[in-house]
Amino acid sequence: MRAAKILPLLFFIIFIAVPLAAKTEFKSNKAITNIKADYLKFNSKKKKTLFYGNVVLTQPAITLKADSIISYENNKIVEAYGKVYYNNSRDSVEATGKEAEYWQDTQYIVLKGDAYIKIIKDTLTIKADRIDFYTKKSIAKFYDNVRISKKELSATCGYAVYSDTGKKFVLYDSPVVIRNSDRFASDTIIVYINSKEVEMLGNVHGKLYQTKPKSGVSKK
Repeated sequence: MRAAKILPLLFFIIFIAVPLAAKTEFKSNKAITNIKADYLKFNSKKKKTLFYGNVVLTQPAITLKADSIISYENNKIVEAYGKVYYNNSRDSVEATGKEAEYWQDTQYIVLKGDAYIKIIKDTLTIKADRIDFYTKKSIAKFYDNVRISKKELSATCGYAVYSDTGKKFVLYDSPVVIRNSDRFASDTIIVYINSKEVEMLGNVHGKLYQTKPKSGVSKK
């Protein structure tokens, strides 16, 4: 799996976006979703379902956990609260946050509160206070305390945008890129995930560290 597929892989609660009922599992043509919780409340008039307490939803290779999950059938919105955890063992993807929201019609996803994404195969991790996914546009936006890491390369900023077109992150708001011990900053920084290329635009400044040769004469 390539890092370029970050948006489809983070489409992590679509499998619970169908109307939920007071059942422990439901079937579709593709998979069976198993649901466990300490408490369930279903309001047929409002078409609202609440799962509360140690909620676990599973499909083959997929696990979603949260303290509570609410499904609104009328406006097709799903909300997850408290220690939200997603794992896709097939694609080696993990995601965590304090809250998650999903709008089925627009395919818009929000991950809030210490949002964290890890794509294990590509050694790519992304952290931010909030992450917005616009899956129809293949765009993701990262807000506040953003940190992107991939092997020896890391970057920080206050705001970043990922676009599947060009497979790139564009970093704004005091962006900094660090590679090994080298550190550079500029007004705008562009990081290309596949090629690992970096572009810096405006007010570029930083430091390069060269490895000094060891002093002394070797003995034979």
